[in-house]
Amino acid sequence: SIFGNTTGLSVTGVGTFASDVSIGGNLSVDSGSNGMIDFGDITTAYGRLYADNSNGVLIGSKSNHNLILRTNNLEKVRITTVGQVLVGLSTVSNTQMVIYGDGTTDNKPAIVFQNNSTGTGTGQGFYVGGNSGADSKGYVWNYENDAVIFGTNNNDRMRIDSSGRLLIGTTTTKSAGSGQYAKLNVEGYAGGNECFVSLSRAEAASSMSAEDEVANLTFNDSAGYEFARIQVLADAATGATDTPGRLSFRTTADGASSSTERMRIRNNGHVNIGDDIANDTGMFKVQAADGQSADQYVGQFNNLEATAGQSYGVNIRAGSNSTDHGFRVMNRANDTTQ
Repeated sequence: SIFGNTTGLSVTGVGTFASDVSIGGNLSVDSGSNGMIDFGDITTAYGRLYADNSNGVLIGSKSNHNLILRTNNLEKVRITTVGQVLVGLSTVSNTQMVIYGDGTTDNKPAIVFQNNSTGTGTGQGFYVGGNSGADSKGYVWNYENDAVIFGTNNNDRMRIDSSGRLLIGTTTTKSAGSGQYAKLNVEGYAGGNECFVSLSRAEAASSMSAEDEVANLTFNDSAGYEFARIQVLADAATGATDTPGRLSFRTTADGASSSTERMRIRNNGHVNIGDDIANDTGMFKVQAADGQSADQYVGQFNNLEATAGQSYGVNIRAGSNSTDHGFRVMNRANDTTQ
């Protein structure tokens, strides 16, 4: 055993110190191709510092104990006996890695990734984590003027570009026409399936009933008030492989803040416009309520073709024999045929 301050200590073979040892210079452990220091009693080493020319440097616990890293005599990082990595706290359940911050501006629970392109200053790089104060939101934040990319199977699947546009199935935004103004770009695969967007109700058709809503596509202001809506509903009783649907087109009238159904396409292909939409009395029905078409035509067909011999006007045909009604006009005042 060696006691007291020791300078230039060299121990060959196995050395055991039964009391404190203070070394004022360097400590070298040399056993050929490797070196090792164990911490604990003579028979049980709780911690180990080990290095060799094959594996490099290893720091850890030899027995069933946590590995704890401290600064200023306070715990900062803990690796538990089951391999959990805890930064800023000492216990956690069912999570392999946790980063904890106390919520102050200088101690946010987050990771920042930086490289030569981003710089290494505050507000540079790619930020993943939480914020300070009472903010409990999660952040995936690119400080740089560049995209955030999501990929699977080593392929770019979705990205948010530096202008905030969401691109799915493509890596570039449209540069011409109305497409260049789109905030959402969804692109199909060349030579494969066309581009699909699916809006689904969270239950099977066998559990649904007639008049159940399937999906809505609404057009709103920033507060949520509706200008127009395209709505899909179950048009009749549904089943496991029976999905009768209808399309409802709705607009909001001047002075109103909710939409009214204006046109309906039924599961049988019939189209109803205007009033009395709920009653299916014709393959194509246009009906105006009292006052709805004041000083206006309910229907209007104009052919403005100016070249002689190319204007055919209106063609109305019903049935396949002479006894069917071809063209019928009724005076609603007395329901007499005119």
